[in-house]
Amino acid sequence: MSSAQDLEESLANYEQLKDKMQTLKLRLAEYLQKVQADLLVKKREYETSMLHLQEKERDLNAKLRTYEGLHNELLEELNKLLSDRDASSSRVQQLRIEEEKLVREKAEHEHKIKVINDELEESMKAISARETFITKQSDLIEDKAFQLEQLLGLRMENAGTENHILFVFKNVDSRDYSREVSFVFDPEKYAIIETDPVLDPDTVKKVMDAFMDHQEIGYLWRDMRKELKRRVRV
Repeated sequence: MSSAQDLEESLANYEQLKDKMQTLKLRLAEYLQKVQADLLVKKREYETSMLHLQEKERDLNAKLRTYEGLHNELLEELNKLLSDRDASSSRVQQLRIEEEKLVREKAEHEHKIKVINDELEESMKAISARETFITKQSDLIEDKAFQLEQLLGLRMENAGTENHILFVFKNVDSRDYSREVSFVFDPEKYAIIETDPVLDPDTVKKVMDAFMDHQEIGYLWRDMRKELKRRVRV
């Protein structure tokens, strides 16, 4: 088939699929809104957890200040007893034992406060990274979907279970331009769970490794179309 005929067929297919692509775009937008809503829920859960940890930190700091006050009082009393010739040696020993106990408890509380601070820092990093990734993917999908639906004969459908997305390509088989190839993507796990025709697991892993490196959905579409096209030519 000539290049002119290919172009005419692609234009005809585009007109037929325009309404379907618009519907799929709306579904994709709804899915992105759901992902963002889920992210907000998780963020609120993180914030609630952090408030709880901060309350625990305040309680521990209050106890720490109390122990420090008691420690200082014991030191003063101990110094007085040591300066008094008639002080009871047993009392001095008791005070030293209590001082050592307070020092140990102070160290334990300081460690707990450090653990809480580390958890708060890790939680904030996780939220920030997730928000950045979702925002980036939303922008890329909107831009790339329009370009690739025209250039690659791409369409997107709801795979029907667990928010999986079906990506379908045409114009990949020179023997039958109407033949369709596809793959199913799980956006929650960032994994390809099915391909038609079936691709070697190592090939799928290579494509996904590249996607996780640059995190651009357009490259995922391009690389999967290339591998599926190579497979149908075998």
